[in-house]
Amino acid sequence: MDNRTVAANNRSRCNTTPTPTPTPRETRFEGSCEDLNGSVYDVTAGKDTFLKTTQKIAEYVGRKYSDAGEYHLAMINLNLPALVEPQLPADAANVMAVEIWKMARRTYNKKMEARDRNEQRNYALTLEKCSQALHNRMEAHHDWTAIDEASNVIGLLTIVQVCMTLRQTRKHEVHLLFDAEAFRGFHAQLQAKQADLEPRVL
Repeated sequence: MDNRTVAANNRSRCNTTPTPTPTPRETRFEGSCEDLNGSVYDVTAGKDTFLKTTQKIAEYVGRKYSDAGEYHLAMINLNLPALVEPQLPADAANVMAVEIWKMARRTYNKKMEARDRNEQRNYALTLEKCSQALHNRMEAHHDWTAIDEASNVIGLLTIVQVCMTLRQTRKHEVHLLFDAEAFRGFHAQLQAKQADLEPRVL
């Protein structure tokens, strides 16, 4: 190999630009249900995202879970009407009325069993679609413990909606905001009562 070839090889090695190491992308939170990828609750989102995600989950629940059609509208409207327990007829001697009551009672029991079963599954699904940051904020809500212990999915969605529209990031700030809201409500009621007690000039 002559000197010119060696010099050219040296220049080639010196001029080689090192390949930059790619920056790893931050993994986006999705939750474990792949059918609902792209539909999550997070603190960086807002009201529109809450509505879209809730609608997607409600549609999924109504489609995938047995006897869960009532949750489709209930989750979107944040209202699950209570089931009305049929009352035993006053005239127990009326055979026809008693038989109708028995049929209504069996239907009621089946609906209650389905609701209890689906409430648990729906709650778990909705909760796992909440990011850790949002979960931390939700735990600061004064109703969190009771709602979590009861697996109340409508209560959970109510807290999610409140926490997603807040702009606080620390738990104690959420406490302060909830306390401030409660104080303002109490103060407004107190002012209304005082106004009623003031003598009116005729």
